[in-house]
Amino acid sequence: MKKLVIFIILVSLCGVCEAQKVRSVSEQVIRVEKEKVPVTIADHWYVKAGVGAMTGWGTTYVDYNLSFGYSHILNRHGLYCGGQLGVTGMVYDTADFLEDVKAGAGIYAAPTLGIKKRLGTNTIFDGHIAGGYMYAPAKDDDYDDHNRGYWEAGVGIWYKSFLFEIQYMGSTACTLSNGAVFNIGFKF
Repeated sequence: MKKLVIFIILVSLCGVCEAQKVRSVSEQVIRVEKEKVPVTIADHWYVKAGVGAMTGWGTTYVDYNLSFGYSHILNRHGLYCGGQLGVTGMVYDTADFLEDVKAGAGIYAAPTLGIKKRLGTNTIFDGHIAGGYMYAPAKDDDYDDHNRGYWEAGVGIWYKSFLFEIQYMGSTACTLSNGAVFNIGFKF
């Protein structure tokens, strides 16, 4: 009987000991970093707008532009061709300081040739040249409409889908007008 009582006590104690056991579960958190997917050099549509200073017709004026275009990648080295349509305008002073301010606008179309090179995961260098035709109607009867050649050369950086670019623009009329414009753009 003594053995039976000891056995029952041991079983009871083991049951109590089992109830007092704390189970701990160890969870290991594994942090997986997203793989950085580089911005691709591919065909795309874009829109860009800018403002700058131009000289011509014996004066300096503020120039602004808005263009819409397309870039088609030709090879794996980043060479591309494309085209753009845009509107450009100017505010210029024809007499003494802002006494007779005139404004003019023109429409242009230009084929584009350039190169894009990857600088980092999210950045691409873009250099291009373009040349085409511009039509700028006269603002009043004192001036004739301007039909002229249009050209530009620009360098910029694409950061993801955004462009920051400086370009040198020019056009031919009675005299050559040219200057620098800073553009901000977006590709889609």
